[in-house]
Amino acid sequence: MLILQTKKIYEVSVSEICNKAKINRNTFYAHFATPEKVLEEIADEYIAEERNLLDSCTTTKEIVIAACRYIKAHAKENIILLSNGVEKQFIEKGVDYSIAAPIYVIENKKQQLSPKQIKMINTYIVNGAVAIIKEWLYSEMKESPEEIGEMVDFITSSLIAGITSPKNS
Repeated sequence: MLILQTKKIYEVSVSEICNKAKINRNTFYAHFATPEKVLEEIADEYIAEERNLLDSCTTTKEIVIAACRYIKAHAKENIILLSNGVEKQFIEKGVDYSIAAPIYVIENKKQQLSPKQIKMINTYIVNGAVAIIKEWLYSEMKESPEEIGEMVDFITSSLIAGITSPKNS
């Protein structure tokens, strides 16, 4: 990650990584195809560690607060990861997590929602939460993790309430 404090991943060569890690190119290529794959592996490990912290949470607010505490404790690493294009990876894992362990029941009393529609709703929610958390991270985290959790929970609850409430015809 030290290299990524001054360069973007697309500017980093395999030779630079090998020199910093004190390994040869054959060792690198035995594990990774490109420098981007190294970054993906780092992001996966980060996401797995963070997800372990979230597994005991039972509400959106608790999840976001726990995530924000983790993000704040690892702010420098988060900025590096997000500025190097792993946001999509975070979002995909977040959507998978939200579908696998749904906190909200997303249904509409007037129309049956398909699994694809539910996934799209979760994608929308996760993208919004990530955008709020990114803004918080890049604006020096002036609000507390609790304040961010409350805001994301309020927005998510409002969105879900709008979807689950039958519309008057």
